[in-house]
Amino acid sequence: MVAHALACLEDYDLATVGDPQTAVSHIGEVVLFLQSRVLARFKITSSVFHINDRVLRSDVLHSSSAVYAPESLSDPDKATLDAWRKVIFDRNSDGIDDNILRPTKPKTLLVWLISNALLGCSDIMYQTSHDADALQNGVSYYMGPLLNWTLVGVAQALLDEVERTSFQSPKHVQVLETILADKSCPSVVLRITRQHLIRVYSDPKAQG
Repeated sequence: MVAHALACLEDYDLATVGDPQTAVSHIGEVVLFLQSRVLARFKITSSVFHINDRVLRSDVLHSSSAVYAPESLSDPDKATLDAWRKVIFDRNSDGIDDNILRPTKPKTLLVWLISNALLGCSDIMYQTSHDADALQNGVSYYMGPLLNWTLVGVAQALLDEVERTSFQSPKHVQVLETILADKSCPSVVLRITRQHLIRVYSDPKAQG
């Protein structure tokens, strides 16, 4: 079951469906199911699954290690990442439409949105109320049913950044705490990140 669900995530082509936003939401339900049942409840430790000779990895469901550095991307992929970041974090954005969803594979989207969360926090100077609004607007996209299935990886990546900078990156701290405190955040996000969260917030610098 896990292998076939991972294959669905990897192979699903949004360019072939009539309503890509609904399709992404359905794929998101598959991801959240895998995270809540396979990772959080049954604690399956294997990260490699097989369908005949095909090898499928589950790392993308729970790890921030797959975050893309922009310089490692091809020009078309970099353009897509930039487009997603503009849609999510630009306060003048018209929102997520079908044209940006169709060329993006769900598995790639899952990882790109982790990168986008980090890049969005870094890009916004946060010097004015408009900057604060842009950041909050970006976070609100992640909380909706269209993208909330990416939040395990997003939270892990933000925790990594907060830990790496010893709480000297207030925007990352704010976004992380906003996500985890939001009632619409899937419960599996806290279940999977709990130990990491405890470790990071046990640091005396967290109290400063």
